[in-house]
Amino acid sequence: MRKLIFQNNQIYHIYNRGVDKRIVFDSSKDYTTFLDYLAKCNKYKLAEDKNDDLHNDDEVNLKRKNPEKNKGEINKEDDPLVDILVFCLMPNHFHLLLRQKIEGGITKFMQRVGTGYTMFFNSKEKRSGALFQGRFKAVHVEEQKYFDYLIFYIHFNPLELITGIIMENKEALIFLNEYEWSSHREYCFVKEMKDSMFLSNREFILSNFKNSKEYKKKAIEWMEILKTENKDKDFNSIVIDFE
Repeated sequence: MRKLIFQNNQIYHIYNRGVDKRIVFDSSKDYTTFLDYLAKCNKYKLAEDKNDDLHNDDEVNLKRKNPEKNKGEINKEDDPLVDILVFCLMPNHFHLLLRQKIEGGITKFMQRVGTGYTMFFNSKEKRSGALFQGRFKAVHVEEQKYFDYLIFYIHFNPLELITGIIMENKEALIFLNEYEWSSHREYCFVKEMKDSMFLSNREFILSNFKNSKEYKKKAIEWMEILKTENKDKDFNSIVIDFE
C-alpha cells in the first residue's frame, strides 16, 4: 500500500520506467500515443466512446447511470483530474510533475494512462503482461526551491541521449528545444508550436517565469549549477538516475 496520500492542490513528482528497464517508447507513434493519453485521460468524465478502451471506468459509468443520486458530487465533464506542470518522456522511462485538482485525481489519472498505454503497446508488440516497473513512484514537492530544481532536472533528461559530444550551455538548450517529447518546448514557447499543442498548464508556467526569455536564462543558470555540482562527470551525464 502506498504510504503517500495525495492531497488536492499539492504538487508531486511522478515517474516510472519499463519493467527490467526495457524500452517503452521506441517510435514517434509510441511517444505521441502516450502524450495523447495524458491529454484525454485528464478529465473527470471520459468521453463515451465504445471503441475507446478507457470508457469502461466503473466509477464514472456508475455516476452516469445514477445522475440524481450523485447530484452535487459530479464535476463538469471537462474538469481536469490534475494539472500537468512538467513532463518528459525518455526511451525507457517518464517523468511528470502533477498538481492534484480532484480527490483521488492523480491515482485515477495514472491508472488510466498506464492501463491505456500498456494495452496499446502490448497490442502493437504482440506481448502481454506488465510494461512498467510496478506502481508509479511519487514524491511530494513541498519546497519552491525543490520545485525549481525539478523543472530543470526533468527537462534536462534528454541530454542523456547525447554521447561523445561536448556541448556548451546554449548548444544544449538548442538540442532541448528540438526534443519533441518534453514540456521544455512549451516553456520556451517554440515558434512552430500552436496554443492547441500545449499539454502543460500554461498559466502556471507564466506564474513561475515572467516570460520564455527568463526561463531560458534560468535553464542556463541551472546547467551551470549542475555542472559545478557534478564537475567530475561528463556534462551529458549530469541527470541523476532514479531507483
